[in-house]
Amino acid sequence: MKVNTQAVNFNANPELLNFIQERMNKLENFYDKVIKPDVFLKV
Repeated sequence: MKVNTQAVNFNANPELLNFIQERMNKLENFYDKVIKPDVFLKV
């Protein structure tokens, strides 16, 4: 699954992006129809 992540007003480090990717991958266990989630991060 390709996660589109946008960080508003800050730069997200790779560790945070990997964490988000892992959490979104867990959604596939519960929902089959998740194809391309969008994640917006704000401070």
